[in-house]
Amino acid sequence: MDEDEAVPFDEALHALCDEHDIAAVYVFGPPDRGKAGGAADPDVGVVFGAPARRGTGPGIPPPLLGEFRKVFGAEALVVGDVQQMGPFQQYRALQGRVVYAVGGRRAEFEEQVVRDYQDFTFEMRLFDEERAEEITREGDGG
Repeated sequence: MDEDEAVPFDEALHALCDEHDIAAVYVFGPPDRGKAGGAADPDVGVVFGAPARRGTGPGIPPPLLGEFRKVFGAEALVVGDVQQMGPFQQYRALQGRVVYAVGGRRAEFEEQVVRDYQDFTFEMRLFDEERAEEITREGDGG
């Protein structure tokens, strides 16, 4: 194939994911977020086949980001490692569309995210209730 020939999106995405041991790719986020009067690119989340790289943050290496931007044809594309995101952002990614998945890693990851998100929302509800009680007590002068 000539270098100038366009590779179909699915084929290019599958090759990129195979090369970098990516088990799943999610496209999420409101398509109109961002610039006034123009649609912003959606967010893309990746789940790597290997266990999460602890402590590296939700970003992905710049060379891999560049490859994703090329495949998606979007220079402002935001791509993150879903495994390194907080529970709310992980759950938000799962609400998006899966554009690539291979193997069983995706199912076990999604199950864990849902459990973590439920725990997180429960803890946040308890925190909110306790804080509301504190504010009420302070308002009552006690």
